[in-house]
Amino acid sequence: MFDGGALRAQEAQAIASYDQSVAAYRQTVLTAFQSVEDNLAALAALRGELQAERAAERAAAETLRITQDQTKSGSTTVTVDPTATAYNVLPIIIDGGPPGIAPNYVNGLFTSVRVCAPGSTTQCQTIDHVLVDTGSVGLRLLSAAGDGEFSLSLPQQKAPDGNTLAEFVDGSFIWGPVATADIYLGDEVASSTPIQVLAHLPH
Repeated sequence: MFDGGALRAQEAQAIASYDQSVAAYRQTVLTAFQSVEDNLAALAALRGELQAERAAERAAAETLRITQDQTKSGSTTVTVDPTATAYNVLPIIIDGGPPGIAPNYVNGLFTSVRVCAPGSTTQCQTIDHVLVDTGSVGLRLLSAAGDGEFSLSLPQQKAPDGNTLAEFVDGSFIWGPVATADIYLGDEVASSTPIQVLAHLPH
């Protein structure tokens, strides 16, 4: 029977269709393998990040534990520094107090205070280790004459009879004149505020 080559044409078309299907299947398999490989690489990277984060967490926990132990024993200083630009906010430290000054504190809460002569921005002194006493009102500073830091000359407040005003604290030997100063707490200022300058501490 003469078919004019139709069978050969059909065979060639079938082979071509088969080759096309095989190529498409091969591409699908390659794409799937590539996707699996990419996902495995991403998973490995995430696993590494997780391990690093867990190691950092363990290190931070250990540092916190050591710091807490040292703070409880009074052998270290902890500094808490809030936002530097915040108003009326001060950094604080927790330690045993100024070296060589009695009494020594266990986990005392201290800050630094800037004191200026009233109306002046140049006649100023910053005093470190000012005890934060939430049960008291006002500011008391230990003068250089009393083994402290404060040496700024301030106008003293006068009693109604014109005499210098001085105060005793709790009937002890802690005494000193009451002066007037501008007190800076962060970016806030308390102008012309009475402070007591302690001239002596009992030993």
